[in-house]
Amino acid sequence: MRCRHQPACPGCPRYGERAIFPQARERLASLAARAGAPPPVFSESIGFGYRHRVRLSVRGAPGAPRVGIFEEGSHRLVHIPDCPLHHAAIEEVLRELLEVAGRIALAPYDETHHSGLLRTVQLAVERGSGQVQVVLVLCKRPDAREVELGPAIELCAELSGHPAVHSLWLNFQPERSNTLLGPHFRHIFGPEAIEDLCGGARTFFPPGAFGQANPVEHDRAVADIHARIGSEPLVEFYAGVGTIGLGLAARGSRIVFNEVGPGSLAGLELGLAALPDHDASVLPGPAAEAVSLLADVGRSATAIVDPPRKGLDAPLLAALAGGAAAQLLYLSCGLDSLERDLAQLASGPMRLVSLRGYPYFPFTEHAETLAHLERRTT
Repeated sequence: MRCRHQPACPGCPRYGERAIFPQARERLASLAARAGAPPPVFSESIGFGYRHRVRLSVRGAPGAPRVGIFEEGSHRLVHIPDCPLHHAAIEEVLRELLEVAGRIALAPYDETHHSGLLRTVQLAVERGSGQVQVVLVLCKRPDAREVELGPAIELCAELSGHPAVHSLWLNFQPERSNTLLGPHFRHIFGPEAIEDLCGGARTFFPPGAFGQANPVEHDRAVADIHARIGSEPLVEFYAGVGTIGLGLAARGSRIVFNEVGPGSLAGLELGLAALPDHDASVLPGPAAEAVSLLADVGRSATAIVDPPRKGLDAPLLAALAGGAAAQLLYLSCGLDSLERDLAQLASGPMRLVSLRGYPYFPFTEHAETLAHLERRTT
C-alpha cells in the first residue's frame, strides 16, 4: 500500500501498517526481559484520520499557496492538503484556507529571501464540536503595522464565517529559524481555548499549549495510568495542560503539577478552574528546578512524568533513581531516552513492573511507551 504523496512525503514510511514498528516492539521486549518484567503489551492504532493537530509549512506564490511538510533532507515542500491521516475537519478548513489565500493573493513565505507573510498554519480539532482552532504564523514582528498584516486579517475575516472554524489566531515568527511558532499570539476570533475531555476531566488548549496529535491513543495511555493509582499523594512533572492529572484531581487525589510552558500553564489553570472541588496546586518552572516537590509530597507518593523526547532532566532522574517516590509512571515519546533513563532508574531501588506501547504516530517507526516502576521494599 502506498499513499499518493509518496515517495516525496516522508511522513509515513510504514504507510498502512497499524501495528507498532517491529524493531520498537523488540527493543521494548528486550527491556522488559532484562528487568525481569512481563512481556510488554501493545495497542493497535485507529490509523487513518487520527491526526487532530497539525503544523504545516506554507510556500508557493501569491495566488497559488501550497501547504505541507518537506522532503527529507531538503527544503522542497510536499503539498499535502488532503493527507489521509488528517481529521476530516482539518481537511475541510485547509481547503477553505487555501482557496481564500489564493483568491486574495496572500504572499506565502519565501525562506530564500526571508520574505512573504504566511509561513506556517497550525490546526487543532476540538473533538466535542468537530471545529478547528486555526493559527496563522506570520513572518512579521508582533508590533508590525496593520497595513502589513492586512492580507492575514482579510483571510481571518473570511475564515471566521466558516462553520468548521472554532477560533482564529495570529502568531508572529520573524526570525530565520526552524522553530515554527513564535512566542507572541493575537486573538482574532472565537473562544480562547479548545476544550476536550480526558480522563474524566475537562482540559483546555490555548493555541500555544502542547497537545497530542492522537488524542484517541492518548486516552488509552491516560486510562492505563489512572488504573495504577490509588489514594496516595501525587506529583506530575511535564504536566502540560493536565491531560493526565486533572482526571485524578477530579476523583479526589491530592496532586501537585509542574509545567514550564506558558501556553500549557494557561490551559492547566483553566482546567483547574473548571473542577468544582480539588486538592491540587501548580509549581511553574523547569522540572530540574522542581525536584523538591518529591520531598514535599513524601516518599509514599506516586510520580507521573511525561517528558519531551530528550527524556528526564538530570536532577529529576537522579532523585527518582534514588527512590524519592514509591511508584513512577513514565510516559515516554523517545525510546532512546527511555532506555537510557530506565538503566539509571534500575541502578537503584526502583524496579520495572511493566511496559505498554502505543502507536501515537501510526505508519511511522515511533512508539509511545508507558513504563511502570515501583520502589523495592527489601
